[in-house]
Amino acid sequence: LAAQGGPRCSGAGRRCARAPRRSRALAQQGASGVPGSDGEDWRTFRARLVANEAHVLGRGHGTKSSPQDGKHGAAGAADAGAEKPEGFDGARWAHSLSRPEAGGLLLAREDLDGGWFGRSVVLLFEHRDTEGTMGVILNRPTRATLGQLVQNLPVASKLARCKDLPVNLGGPVDTSSLLAVSSKNVQGARRIVDGMYVLGINDAADALCTGDIAPRELHLFMGYSGWAPHQLKSEIDHGGWWCGAADASSVLVPSRCQEGAVPAVGSAELLENESSMWEDLKARIGH
Repeated sequence: LAAQGGPRCSGAGRRCARAPRRSRALAQQGASGVPGSDGEDWRTFRARLVANEAHVLGRGHGTKSSPQDGKHGAAGAADAGAEKPEGFDGARWAHSLSRPEAGGLLLAREDLDGGWFGRSVVLLFEHRDTEGTMGVILNRPTRATLGQLVQNLPVASKLARCKDLPVNLGGPVDTSSLLAVSSKNVQGARRIVDGMYVLGINDAADALCTGDIAPRELHLFMGYSGWAPHQLKSEIDHGGWWCGAADASSVLVPSRCQEGAVPAVGSAELLENESSMWEDLKARIGH
């Protein structure tokens, strides 16, 4: 693993919006039982298949197996695709992945202590082994507010009504920059996956002024996390990260206003990573 238990600064990947080829292909399918037939996006469809498999094999949360329902082989798989697994909620799901992907999550392994990434949950904007990886830490709060960080910028007046929004630290790369993640696809936003979009602070300000987005729908970050080509794969191979996926509501949780005195303007006191999000997702993806 890189120094401080995290990724090194990388010039890779400020292109935040290209969707994986698999997602585009699946979204175009319209036959019964596949994504696109009833408005279900491909990630929810995949999550349902994962839950179906766990249900059939008797290893899903809240499911039980028995000799009568323990079907195997192609027939069992076909039946699984037709059933709704016990306890599966298409609006709230999470599962593990064998490899990172755009829109997916990285969860720091328990032995990745301290530094930037201890007990961190990282949302990946884009990932390609040969080009690099970019994302933000979701659970690294600071005591900084948006108003503090933009007060000397031309965009400050547009952001006046959300000046008290908390700002998280997205990672160690380019911490002077601000970006937002939202479930709303507004002008200037770049798609990560369906239901999650990233936009710069100027585009966020314009969307606020036009009423296309509400302050509570913005999740703000200073800086981002970046990995050079093949670096993330190496860190995963060496046991640094778990990979997973979750629905947007599990990822874009409401920002928590930090208690305590606000530091001097322009500073951003770092707080410990919020472990509750890490613990919740760790349990739900099965680690």
